[in-house]
Amino acid sequence: MSTVNRVAVDGTTNAFTVGVVGKLAGIAVSQSMGGAGDVVFSGELCGLTARHITIEGSADESGVTLTIEGTDRRDNALSEAVTGSNAGTATSAKNFRTITSIRASAAVTGNVEIGSADSMDGPPIPLERFDSGITFAIEHSSDANLTHNWLSTLDRLIDGERNEDTARWFETDGPQTASERGSSVGPVAAVRVELTNFVAGSVDLIILPPISDY
Repeated sequence: MSTVNRVAVDGTTNAFTVGVVGKLAGIAVSQSMGGAGDVVFSGELCGLTARHITIEGSADESGVTLTIEGTDRRDNALSEAVTGSNAGTATSAKNFRTITSIRASAAVTGNVEIGSADSMDGPPIPLERFDSGITFAIEHSSDANLTHNWLSTLDRLIDGERNEDTARWFETDGPQTASERGSSVGPVAAVRVELTNFVAGSVDLIILPPISDY
């Protein structure tokens, strides 16, 4: 998420806060809403890469749907309806680079904080053909404080059969806390890296084709 332009509600709220990890009021400081309208952006921070969005409520908001409108990592229009949680945190499945609006379907009963999650999915890397011999390396930077998942799919992204949000992604070996090297299990059509529990650092993904391709 790098830009948020508008947050709106359709009813009375107790308090609204919009921000990012470590700065939950970085986009909009806590404010009450007397009725439907836009949340005022008065925070100090809004500038991150595409990632998941979190909606944290202090009360039962499971009957409220918050619709996020924005763009993806390639500046294409992106939308997702996220159901509120019962005094917990709901997280978007899609990765938003910018947000143009967030609208609640009804009044919220407690405090609601909307921010940037500590997780994101890297851009998918489509392969030109199904291949069973992909070898990969995921290298953590020296200051990395995060976990990663190696994901693959059999869905073809090149011909438009599915996109990164509708493809069925599978984990190979679960969350990893350090650099790793491995190989795909069976044929794959596309791969990507998921980052979770992100605090700092970065990762590099290196992919090698089968030896027969050299």
